[in-house]
Amino acid sequence: DYLELAKNKDAAVEVLRQIYTNDAGPLPFPAAEALPEEFPVLAVWGDRDNLASIQGPVGRYFRDRARRLGATRFEEISAGHVPQDDAP
Repeated sequence: DYLELAKNKDAAVEVLRQIYTNDAGPLPFPAAEALPEEFPVLAVWGDRDNLASIQGPVGRYFRDRARRLGATRFEEISAGHVPQDDAP
């Protein structure tokens, strides 16, 4: 498991390799569409995210969802891909 490797600083290169080369997993569209329209969703996006661009399909989806549905908010913040690390 790559998260276990992250505990060892010597394994940092392997952790990054796995993050960038493994399957990215499912996109959030089916899960988000399955939610009731009144279910609150907060999408927080870093304006300097170079892994999942705010102009990419997922960013566009959540911006559009926020425009259409009052229970969804889209917040753009000054951060990269991991806002909790970039701008705690």
